[in-house]
Amino acid sequence: MTSPGSEAESAPPPSDSVSPLPKSLIATVIKRLRGDRPVRRTLPGDGRLHIDRQLPYICLYRRPEEGPDLGTETLVTATASYLIGPGSVDQRPGLAQLVDALCEQLSEIFGALLVIEIRTTSFDRGGSIRVRMPDDVGLPGFGEHVRRSLQVTAREFELSDGVGLRLGKTDNDAATIMTAARARELRTTMITVEIAPFYRDPESGVVYPEVLRKLRKSLWHALSRSVHRFSCSYTNRCPVNYHMMGRRAVVKAVREADRQLADASESFDFLLQVTPTNSESCWQAFSDSGFDRAPSFRYRPLPWDPVHIKRQIWAAPVDQIEDPTLGEIFRQQQDELDRQVNLIVDRETPRFVLGASQIFGEVRPALVELANDLLKRYPSTAAGPDKDGINAQEFAAQAEAEIAYYREQWDGFEATVEIRSDVARGLLVSRGRLFIGEGTVISKSRVEALLHHEIGTHILTNANGKLQGFRLLGVGLAGYDPFQEGIAVLSEYLCGGLTAARLRLLAARVIGVHAMLNGASFVDLFGQLNGELGFEPRTAFTTTVRIFRGGGLTKDAAYLQGLVEILDYVASGRPIETLFVGKFAAAHLGVITELLQREVLRPPRLLPRYLQVDKYKSRLARLSAGVQVIDLLDE
Repeated sequence: MTSPGSEAESAPPPSDSVSPLPKSLIATVIKRLRGDRPVRRTLPGDGRLHIDRQLPYICLYRRPEEGPDLGTETLVTATASYLIGPGSVDQRPGLAQLVDALCEQLSEIFGALLVIEIRTTSFDRGGSIRVRMPDDVGLPGFGEHVRRSLQVTAREFELSDGVGLRLGKTDNDAATIMTAARARELRTTMITVEIAPFYRDPESGVVYPEVLRKLRKSLWHALSRSVHRFSCSYTNRCPVNYHMMGRRAVVKAVREADRQLADASESFDFLLQVTPTNSESCWQAFSDSGFDRAPSFRYRPLPWDPVHIKRQIWAAPVDQIEDPTLGEIFRQQQDELDRQVNLIVDRETPRFVLGASQIFGEVRPALVELANDLLKRYPSTAAGPDKDGINAQEFAAQAEAEIAYYREQWDGFEATVEIRSDVARGLLVSRGRLFIGEGTVISKSRVEALLHHEIGTHILTNANGKLQGFRLLGVGLAGYDPFQEGIAVLSEYLCGGLTAARLRLLAARVIGVHAMLNGASFVDLFGQLNGELGFEPRTAFTTTVRIFRGGGLTKDAAYLQGLVEILDYVASGRPIETLFVGKFAAAHLGVITELLQREVLRPPRLLPRYLQVDKYKSRLARLSAGVQVIDLLDE
């Protein structure tokens, strides 16, 4: 194997006498590499070396001597193994010496090594991205594999010139870092990826941050596929997935951003702040009015300053996170937390429903159609209040027993149960706490299902998420509600507690949110639920309160939407255990899978009780064949 033709054959070998790098620094780096320990070092001339662990590649960027190259060096920082070299001439010998030592050590470990240099260039032929490598490296088809991988990036950014591949020697490069002969000796393949800097203004040089962020992620995913191909074909290691070439270590900037955003999230309780404190008296007044006068809700005063919370949210050092995958989900979290604060401040104003739609979404026509189909499939039974139910105290005792079961599996499992007079009839979980409305009555046939829903899903994923080292996975990633509620409803089905009446209620919530968004009043919606759809008055009232709380909360459509998403997931054959890593959205499934493969995340510490029971496993097997919501109860 040789370096690309741009590496001058006549370049002098590294010399100790001209190296500005201390020998002790290079020795320390090599010692850590031998021990498979992470290397993070600042180099003379504002250079930087980051090697997450022993890996069969290095991404290299050398600052050009002629002037600024804004944004480009961040393209290599997306990787788990990179070296940023200074641009000054007097630093080149030391940089060459360091590269030589790294290549010698890593090629000894892996049997071969790939060095990918990233450069920007202006050219009018050969592609908007161009790959250069010698034609005598002895890697049949590898250059074409790199080109095809990068072509995905070119299409994503609509780069009309695509990706060009140039094989063979090029003109002598005065900034050479290793001779072709030395590269062959070290079993090191060196390729260059040149990119037209479309991520900055061609005249002013101003960087387009969003374009650059997307390019970092896309470019790394493309290159990691080629790195994986190289490793499996030419080294003594073949990881099962290309994601395993990415970062594994969680660095200080990630930990600090996670801490600050989790602190901000846990400093306010969104659901409690938008839930009325006087639901019981509102029910009495509404009933006394003949269901003809909308109630007047009261809410908890804000115990925090919105400006302070927002300052905390946006102070999190998300912009310092080099890992593009983690950086993306942390930016999403900042945006959602900011919107939640705005939503709480906007309670009982026309702005509230607009903000709720931004966070929880509106209701798609297909979901409304499904809801209507369910209501037709399972007509009203006009059942009255459950006379065979258990009260709040009795349910709390069973919830405590369920928590004790999980605590036996792991003594660090933290959860509390609290009966509250300022919570409407029903159940509410927030950050590992189960709140039970004081007047709640629960049918005995629904007790097991609700225990699995609230504790075996919501509280369990909170505990697993916090164990990952990312508190945000316990709090919940942006947009997690539908998928999380879908898992919870799935648990009801698996334990045999999902009834036609429950599906009707989930469908009614969708219809109710859709009606509210289309101008229905509180009284109108109650009348539709109680009259046209046949729900008994108290159930119709509770559903209407949930939808109109705060000024119009679209969240309740999430249950049926999440059930659709979770059935699709189970039918795909992907592992059910992944669902319990923490709280995340269906849109994050690819991210969660990637982070698990990179070993940034671990498998969940706890799994729900129902996954251990044979009869529940048989129901799960049925769903794996592909079952739609409308047919879910047709066993």
